[in-house]
Parts: sequence; C-alpha cells; structure tokens
Amino acid sequence: ALLGPSSLSAQSTTNQNPIPDAPARYDLAGPRVGFTTFTGDVAEMRRAVNKSAMMSQLGWQWETRLYADTGTVSGPQFLLESLILVGGVEQQEFNLSYAGIFGARSTNGSEIGMGANITFSNQTDEFTTSLILAGGVTNQVGRFYVPMNVAVAIAQGGPRLTFLTGWIVSRRRVH
Repeated sequence: ALLGPSSLSAQSTTNQNPIPDAPARYDLAGPRVGFTTFTGDVAEMRRAVNKSAMMSQLGWQWETRLYADTGTVSGPQFLLESLILVGGVEQQEFNLSYAGIFGARSTNGSEIGMGANITFSNQTDEFTTSLILAGGVTNQVGRFYVPMNVAVAIAQGGPRLTFLTGWIVSRRRVH
C-alpha cells in the first residue's frame, strides 16, 4: 500500500515544524482626505464636459495590522486595508469607490501595497475597476497614526494618481 501505517508514522515523526503562535493583531480606523488626478482619455472626457481632471476624495479607512514578531508590537507589519471614498463632491459628483489593499510596513513607517478598486460614478451610471499600487509612510503622533500615501490606479482610459492623508486610531487589540 502506498500510504500504509508505516509511511504515515514516518511522516508524522519527520514533520518537526510546529505551528507558530498567532501574530499580534490590531484593528484601526479613521478618516481619509485627499485628491485624485485623472490622466489619458478619462481626463480628456472630463474636460469635455467642463469637469476638472482633479477631484477631491473624502472617506474612511479600516486597517488590520499583523505584527511579524510573535507576541510583540514591534518590527515589520503586514497590512489589510479597506477604504471607502466619495469623490468629486466639489464638482456636483458622487463617485463612490471601494479599495482593498494588501501590504507591508517597515519599522520606520514606510509602506507599500497592492490591491483592487471598484468605483461607481453617478455621471455615467457605470462601475469601473482598477489595480492599485500604493506607497507612503505612516507616522505615530501620540496614540494616533498619520498616514500619507500615494497610489496609482491602473485602469482603462488612463492611470489615476491619488494622494490621501488623515489619521487612524486603534479600535481594539485582538488576541
């Protein structure tokens, strides 16, 4: 037999890699503000209907932070971020977008991430999607964290460049 009792017992004794403890996890949230600049065909289409190629962004971010060093809150972090933004309110628009980003942050606060975005525009009644590449830095100010991020959304009609800042605070520590 290919998987007889002797082969199963040999496998169990040779697997000496124990499952590590769960990493320290924190859930944070807070407001985000910034702007998006459109390029390419989308920028031209916006200008053709007297809209600016730049629009405001207002929203909320949820962040889950996983620390790589088991049981501590120092060292590199792995990030799961969700953002909901409303864009273009100063131009009588309501562009609702959701982004999900997976990333990493170093001990000095530098961060990179990649994810997906879906946007609904009330101007066109259409959904659009894009791939997001993001980077930036998050600085601690007391019990608050102040992120400053730049993201490039690669999409049909030309890439979009977004700058966001705001603050986030810990909602709870999950053990």
